[in-house]
Amino acid sequence: MAEIWLREQGLPEDGWPGLTVRHAENTPGGMWQSVVIEIERRGDQWIVTKIDRRDRPLEDQAGLSLV
Repeated sequence: MAEIWLREQGLPEDGWPGLTVRHAENTPGGMWQSVVIEIERRGDQWIVTKIDRRDRPLEDQAGLSLV
């Protein structure tokens, strides 16, 4: 999902190493009201570096973004 989004943003693959991408979404009906995940590009792999489970919904931070 992050790779598709980065391509849509016009960021070529050779610029991905070292990037951190954040994905945030509300999870109604789940154990948590929202979840935020950060992934970092290391070599040819994406590594999850942070998972933040929240007890309240996000108001305006949903979707993908660069950190």
